[in-house]
Amino acid sequence: MQDIKILVFGEDTNDCHAISHLIRNIAPSRLSAKDVQARKRPIVLSKNAVSSGKRRKMADAIAAIAKFESKNIKKLIVVVHRDCDECEPNHIRQTSDLEEELRRAGVKHVVPATPAWELEAWLMLFPNAVNSLRSCWRQLPDRNSVGHIRNAKEQLRRDLRPINTEMQNRCPDYSEGDCIPISQKIGYHEISKRNMAASASFEMFYKKIRLQIDVNS
Repeated sequence: MQDIKILVFGEDTNDCHAISHLIRNIAPSRLSAKDVQARKRPIVLSKNAVSSGKRRKMADAIAAIAKFESKNIKKLIVVVHRDCDECEPNHIRQTSDLEEELRRAGVKHVVPATPAWELEAWLMLFPNAVNSLRSCWRQLPDRNSVGHIRNAKEQLRRDLRPINTEMQNRCPDYSEGDCIPISQKIGYHEISKRNMAASASFEMFYKKIRLQIDVNS
């Protein structure tokens, strides 16, 4: 019987795959590729989807998949990603809302991934991994906090874009699909050496996922 399985649902397929890689690298000795799976459906509704019926339908669909996938698994964990689109500490409320919706639907083990402002803010925690993707990108600046950067994706794009106009024409900007290869480069040592004060939303996710996979056992 398989010991553990993690299913990752989210707003966007790219983000789901990126978070899957982050999870594996948080506990590489415990998790393999088959243990952490990104799922395209159902899509996690944005915080602006105010219809309680739509949210309940989403939660029920995830719960049904989790019930089916839990066969012959000792522990099935559901990770649900939703960008805050707001600064910290908004992630606390959004994490609580997602936990409540999924548990009410019958999902026993839930870990929300709620980056503030969005996933790109989490990528900024690991500048070496980001800059290793393209040699033409500028080095990311050191930041004491990434959780208070509005529109983090656009900020990351600006930070990486070369100053020289000619170089800009030859150097691709950061795109949403880049989050996957960047996350693959964020290894266990990078995560363990991160600035823990830089992102409260990442710290919450990190602690919750480690607790669920019982990383110290």
